[in-house]
Amino acid sequence: MQLTPPVPARSKPLLYCPSCASGVKSMHPDPIPETGVTMPVQSFHLAKHQRARVWSGEYPDAPLGSGPVLGDSLAAGASEQAQAKTVAIEWLVPLGGYSMYALLGGTIRPQPDVVTLQVVTSPAPISKFESCLGRDQAWFGLPEEFAPSALEGMRSAAQSHQALPGAAVLCNLAAFTETGSSNLVFKVLGRAVVHLLLTPGTPDQSEIASLLTLEPSAGPQ
Repeated sequence: MQLTPPVPARSKPLLYCPSCASGVKSMHPDPIPETGVTMPVQSFHLAKHQRARVWSGEYPDAPLGSGPVLGDSLAAGASEQAQAKTVAIEWLVPLGGYSMYALLGGTIRPQPDVVTLQVVTSPAPISKFESCLGRDQAWFGLPEEFAPSALEGMRSAAQSHQALPGAAVLCNLAAFTETGSSNLVFKVLGRAVVHLLLTPGTPDQSEIASLLTLEPSAGPQ
């Protein structure tokens, strides 16, 4: 099902996290020195040298997808509507000679009675992304081949949520690498992004570790 994407919102500039490079897990609630800009990103070191960054409340400054949209809808299981929220997750998984990598971001907005899930694709890479997580060249955009898996993960998270509120969920921020991205990693991120969008507050280390795993049955229930 192809739908027309809404006009995306823009956000504050992305500032790269010095603690990511030094290997320190941190959250940045205070202005970065010499900039005065608050940086809403958490950095995590996970098992087996995996690394992740999670933005809560707003996106990093990045070009958003504007290509064809893949979507689905579910009946809401609760009378209330979702609270508006924005989340983005970047994930690096070293695997010997190469690393799996992806970034996916989404927003949730309240609406009555139904849950719509949409993921925006990019027929061609939008622009280069100089990520601080890995050495491989990353590109903004979601290749169409990965969109069904991202949507499958989104649907899985929504279906597993008790008393699902009415909501419009849109994933329109993504980044990938030519050798490290796959259907599996975008499925995991689709599930993780929707889980965090439906969960109040900011995630901690244990929650991110349970979400970002390649094990098929893993993740919060």
